[in-house]
Amino acid sequence: MNILKKTLNPCLRKLHTARFVHTQLNDIKVKQDYEQNAKNEMATEVKETEEHWPKRIVTGLQPTGTLHVGNYFSAVQRCVKLQNEGNDVMLFIADLHALTTKQDPSAIQERTLDLTACLLASGVDPARTVLFAQSAVPRHAELCWLLTCLATHARLAHLPQYKEKAATMKEVPLGLLLYPVLQAADVLVYRGTHVPVGVDQLQHLQVAAQLVRTFRHRYGPAFPTPRALLPEDGSDRIRSLRDPTKKMSKSDSDPKSRILLSDSDDTIALKIRKAVTDFTPQVYALAFFLFAISFNAIQRHRIATLMSRVDKCRNKILHSLADRIMTSSSYEAWI
Repeated sequence: MNILKKTLNPCLRKLHTARFVHTQLNDIKVKQDYEQNAKNEMATEVKETEEHWPKRIVTGLQPTGTLHVGNYFSAVQRCVKLQNEGNDVMLFIADLHALTTKQDPSAIQERTLDLTACLLASGVDPARTVLFAQSAVPRHAELCWLLTCLATHARLAHLPQYKEKAATMKEVPLGLLLYPVLQAADVLVYRGTHVPVGVDQLQHLQVAAQLVRTFRHRYGPAFPTPRALLPEDGSDRIRSLRDPTKKMSKSDSDPKSRILLSDSDDTIALKIRKAVTDFTPQVYALAFFLFAISFNAIQRHRIATLMSRVDKCRNKILHSLADRIMTSSSYEAWI
């Protein structure tokens, strides 16, 4: 048995590393493709219409569970920052989107209130940011129907997120297919010009841009083409504590895979101690690469996951953080 473990462990480590590298490179390719398409669309939009659309940022959060640190750094913190910079921000609780999977109505109501409380506690100011429930505005569903008449099944069914989720279901709800169309309606109904998104949502935003062009071609200019606001620090891809090849998720079956905003200090400490790391004690401060991680994130993606959490929480540069860890004799010295 020991011989078998010694043989398999290096193979498994290489497999996990290969999966991690493939995910990172795929994210980079998606981002590059989007940026190129965005440049082409911008040139087309300037030619088609000379209308000026004032900058407006629109985004939403689903009330499908307690927020974790990934949600906070990738969405909530960014919204607060945009708000404090004086931007016109509209933030909604996406309770209609939550219905794409089976939900308890009473639980949705309670989670909507909990999410609202978390947003307010995190710094969202109703005096400067429009905060509301998606279902309270019927125009979302009405515009969604109009845009659905312009969308095609082939385009929506080709999206990776739809194919990934549909593969796990025996009966695929139609709402899952139309999810990107409702997302487009959420933004366009307020003439949103910018949307804070992660790399995994770029293709959905491309669907929105395509629907804008189709609508303009058939009926005339009515909506701006929404642009992506991508994070520069990699906060849109916060990794699971139990499997660093996956994104941290509220739906993960392992509760130790995520740190919830409602977790106690003791619970957070336990989850960090249980987090998957690697077998090499040194922390290498190598060349800047992938997700603003200043050490070898490809070969050491497990410890990179933990260090990136410290970077986000303490606003420390990972290069200096790695040096501090190497010269410190205790955990408290660098945390």
